[in-house]
Amino acid sequence: MGNKAITKPSFKKRRLHQHRKSKLPLLQIEIGGNTLQHLFNRALEEMAQIIKPGACSAACHSDCIVNLELTANNPEGLLISLLNEVLKINTLYNSIFYYINIKEINSNRLVGQLFGIWYDNVATRIQPVTSKDCNLIAKNGEWKCTLIFHRKIN
Repeated sequence: MGNKAITKPSFKKRRLHQHRKSKLPLLQIEIGGNTLQHLFNRALEEMAQIIKPGACSAACHSDCIVNLELTANNPEGLLISLLNEVLKINTLYNSIFYYINIKEINSNRLVGQLFGIWYDNVATRIQPVTSKDCNLIAKNGEWKCTLIFHRKIN
C-alpha cells in the first residue's frame, strides 16, 4: 500500500566570509524537509542554536506557549515572517522558541503554537532575516532553504 520513503533532511552550517560592504559576520544555514512544516521547524531549531547554542537540543518540556498567525505573499515570505516574529517574541518573553505546532499552513497563511523555554538574559545576537537572506525552493516533492543570518556586533 505505497509507503512513501522518508528522506532525512539535509543540513549544513558554515561561516561565510564577510561581504566587502558589510562588517557583520555571516552564518549560512542550509536545511531541507519533506514538508513546509518540517522545514519551518528545522529553521526554528537552527535559529535557536545560533541564539543560545545547546539551549534547546535536549528540550523535553516547554515553559511557554504562544499562539501565532502570520500571512505573507508566498512560503518564503511566511518563513521570513516566522523567523522575525520569533526573534521579537524571544526578547519579549525572555525565552527561546524552538518548535511550532502548525495547525494550518498554505502558501500564504500560517497558524500555529510556538513552544519555548525561559532563559535569563536571552540576547538576540542576530539581525532580522530579509528576503535577500532567504532562498526557499520546492523540488521533486521536497523543500530546501538557504538562510543567511547576520550576527550583531555588540
